[in-house]
Amino acid sequence: MVQLMILLLNGSAILFLALKSNRIKRLGFLALIISEPFWMVTSWKNNQWAIFILCFWYLAVSIVGYWNHRKDK
Repeated sequence: MVQLMILLLNGSAILFLALKSNRIKRLGFLALIISEPFWMVTSWKNNQWAIFILCFWYLAVSIVGYWNHRKDK
């Protein structure tokens, strides 16, 4: 289930971020934010500590991207 969520969320995020609309890009960043806990669980269970630490970086960058593409901007 975790792997399926990573596949669906990150696959959608890549597509959404490639499109021109800021509204759609915002959904891409939101998908990345939602996917990070799944990445964290997977990397923790598999003792992949570099990926686990990177998850926090990706989460922070995704939050900034989401904020930068907000509707009222």
